[in-house]
Order: sequence, then structure tokens, then C-alpha cells
Amino acid sequence: MRGARTLFLVDIAGDRTSEVAAEVERTSDASVVPIVADLSRRADCHRAMDEALVADPRLDILISNAAPPRDIEPFLKMSAETWDEDLAVNLTASYLLGQRAGHVMKELGGGVILYTASISAFGASRGLASYCVTKAGIVSLVKSMALDLAPFGIRVNCVSPGPADTQRSADLVGEEMMVKFRESFAAVPMKRLASADDVARAFVYLASEDAGYVTGHNLVVDGGLIAQIYEVPEA
Repeated sequence: MRGARTLFLVDIAGDRTSEVAAEVERTSDASVVPIVADLSRRADCHRAMDEALVADPRLDILISNAAPPRDIEPFLKMSAETWDEDLAVNLTASYLLGQRAGHVMKELGGGVILYTASISAFGASRGLASYCVTKAGIVSLVKSMALDLAPFGIRVNCVSPGPADTQRSADLVGEEMMVKFRESFAAVPMKRLASADDVARAFVYLASEDAGYVTGHNLVVDGGLIAQIYEVPEA
């Protein structure tokens, strides 16, 4: 994040967290503190926040971005474990982290809380019922939090990416298919996948003073995908 003094990176995968921390420190002046935590566990959500606040009691920006890896599971075959894990990581962790951040930011006189939603909040993808439900829940949570926290100078927003070139996408469809998708992605009007930078820039904007009057908003970054309904098929 531009201008940040200290960044806390929380992830379940310690090796990936350390790699990202090293990359951020090479390309910015911020110090980075990796925290390994399983956000499906309430105790780990509390511990992650405790560790960050002990290291630096000032919390200006929280970005909640965690989501468990997910394979396609038709609704009638979806396991209770899948449903529970998506609710725990995508929704319950969002609530716990956001509430704790809200208490801290209230005492500091303001702050910014941001979430990653998805264009799946607007509709559905086959075989991803729990994911879609929780992303819609995040959009609703953002609106509720924005209203309750506005009197304390705390802005709450989310970003809804469309199809993107991410590790999660590669895990879902396989690297061979991702190579083809990177060349062209016909389902999107702009004919390409979102890059990580496309999505990151949306978060930078919402965290900045340029968005000082923006709260309760879901910023869609999808290359025009949800703007279209259908095209008349060729004969």
C-alpha cells in the first residue's frame, strides 16, 4: 500500500507469506510482518489481530482478502465441510476482523476497512454455491458496517473482481487452461483476464483520500462482464 509504514500479511501458507513479504520489502520502504494464521478458526482471527496490534497499535487500513481454495461441487453433492469452511473464512472471519478493526479505528478517530467480494455476489457460477453466497454476504456486510461506522470516520468498501489471472484461478482450471485464458478470454467484453494490478489499484483508490467520500460501495473490476446480458446468437 502506497505510503504505508508497516504491513502485516496474514495467510495460512507460511512459505507464500514470506515470499510476498520479501517482495514487498524489495519494492517499497514499508516493513513487513508475516503472520501465519488459519482464518477459518476464530481463535486465529483474534490472534492475528493481537499480534499486529502489539507490534504496532496504529491500524489505519484493514484489507480482508482470504478465501479457501475451492473445487467445483454441484449443489446436490456439496459437502457440509465445504459450506462450513466458506462461511468461516469468507464471512465469519470478515466479521471478526472488521469488528476488531472498527474498535481500534474508532479510538484513533477513523480508518478504512476493505473486503474482497466478487462478481459472483451478483449472480452464480455452477458448482460454487457456498462461494457465491458468502461473497453476496460480504457486499451486504460492507453496507451494514459502512452505516454503523460512518459516525466514527471509518469508511468500509469492497472490490468485486471478475475473472482474474491469479493462483486461485490456476488452481481451479489448471495451468494449461490458464495459458489459453491469458491469450484471450472471450467471455469478458475487454477480452482479457484481470491482472493482479488491475484489482490492487482499486484497493489503493478506496484506501486513499481520493475516495474520502466513498463508503458502503462495491467497486466492480470485471472488464464489463456484468454489464452485458446476452448477445443475439448467430444463426
